Amino acid sequence: MRTNSIAIQEISLYTAKDEICLKGRMQQGQLSYDTSVFISSTQLNRVINQLQKLNEEVDVSASFSSKCDYDGNLFMWLNTQDFNETSIPWDTFSLPQKQMLIRA
Repeated sequence: MRTNSIAIQEISLYTAKDEICLKGRMQQGQLSYDTSVFISSTQLNRVINQLQKLNEEVDVSASFSSKCDYDGNLFMWLNTQDFNETSIPWDTFSLPQKQMLIRA
């Protein structure tokens, strides 16, 4: 079975648009290419947890840089070039079961 992985290069998020963008190098068997994907906050937490496991000497959450725009919205980014390991399995992004919306 072929294992797909992504070597994360950068994560950026902008609070005004609630967007989280992940940039990296996708590896699918012999094929390798640069990619950008938008992910959810749940997926971001999984990515941060994976990166933390791979880079125990670094506090991944504290490695984010931030800047405030003129409206007070926050732009945050993480550059992983100083990390020892950035390659995580692609299935990190899949959710184990379909999410349900529960309304009370």
